[in-house]
Amino acid sequence: MTGRMPFIATATLAILAVQGTVAAETVYQWTDPHGQPHFSDSPPPGQSTVLRGIAGDRPPSPGGHGLRSGERRLLERLAQQAEQQRRSRQSRGRKAHQYRVEKQQSCREMRERLRNTRDDALRKHYARELKQHCW
Repeated sequence: MTGRMPFIATATLAILAVQGTVAAETVYQWTDPHGQPHFSDSPPPGQSTVLRGIAGDRPPSPGGHGLRSGERRLLERLAQQAEQQRRSRQSRGRKAHQYRVEKQQSCREMRERLRNTRDDALRKHYARELKQHCW
């Protein structure tokens, strides 16, 4: 635990230092001739600029606003894949649980049959089945 403390302290200080510098910067936005928006801390020469305010003065917008349509679609697809994986894991977990319950029930029944039978051939069969599947 003591080996992690310097790392945690250093990481915390680094985050605080970056937050302080980012919050103090002015951000400029402009669009190039191809229609691509750009952001910078200094205005480009010879182009009209729009002052976006102080970085960090607004919380990030929920729902991916401010993203390009391709980025938004990618985020939606990733969220759908994550949801499908979660459902698949849940389904596998339910199936595995059901299999364990059925196997326990089958072993209980086989043990009961072994206790109650008097036929030697059936006793050997039940014992062999229990050894292969339940022990």
